[in-house]
Amino acid sequence: MVVHGSRSSWPMTLWQRAEASKTLVVAFYPLGGNDVNTGPRFHREAELAGVDMLAVTRAGTNGLVPSRRLRQRLSPAVFETSLDQLFAQLEPVCRRYARVLLRGQSTGAFLALAVAAARRLPVTDLLIEDGLNARPSTSADLAGLLTGNLHWLKHSMVERRRMQPPEGAEPLRRTGSGTRLPAVAFLVEQYHWEPLWRSDYGRETLLAVIREQPRLPVSVVLFGHSGTASPFQAEELRVRLNAAGAERLVLDEAAAPVAVRLEPDSWHGWLLYPEVGASNILWAIGRR
Repeated sequence: MVVHGSRSSWPMTLWQRAEASKTLVVAFYPLGGNDVNTGPRFHREAELAGVDMLAVTRAGTNGLVPSRRLRQRLSPAVFETSLDQLFAQLEPVCRRYARVLLRGQSTGAFLALAVAAARRLPVTDLLIEDGLNARPSTSADLAGLLTGNLHWLKHSMVERRRMQPPEGAEPLRRTGSGTRLPAVAFLVEQYHWEPLWRSDYGRETLLAVIREQPRLPVSVVLFGHSGTASPFQAEELRVRLNAAGAERLVLDEAAAPVAVRLEPDSWHGWLLYPEVGASNILWAIGRR
């Protein structure tokens, strides 16, 4: 089932099980992701986890022409002010379900965190999968941008050489990119979203959600081999998030748990395997 909207709306696809489900996973596509190149994986994850899934594509960022205006709109200072249309589309779908898991995978975490922080939807659970950048670069100059991109380039090269599939996972099914120039489209998306990705938005927003919404269960998965963090930075982030979770339990005995799982032998590229995503979903919804 495809949820259609106006030309200015956020494209969404809702996968529903044959039998009624009480749980909806609202999942935001990562950088460059859409129904063509990422949709089949999300659909398979929904089947494996036994949930309905609403996949959201970021409207207006899949073109081949860089837009300085869009890049400015996606800066941390103004990012959340442009999401009214998204809330209007999500609310009627979310209201049909008893449980709504908000899920952000990789760069899709930005939107998941923005939606959680706004508290305008009936979200019952939050899951972030290797989507917190522990290498923020506040420098806006060329050197700062190049340094940030080099982290990802180095990680990508190592991942291509050394990454093995997760144990028990089926071979990846390669699908079309949805564009004649996928590499160009990816670089354009990266240009648009870089102000957020290189900032501390994700990490600080999650900490604010943990602090300000004590009844919201939060699950975070960190990978040891990732362009988002070195192993040391991932461990440092795990400790900080666990401390935030412990603090809210001290302030409110009825506070929901914060669970952080650091997998030192996992690779960021494992997010392409539906078995991994489904396992993370089941872990998040099975903790309470």
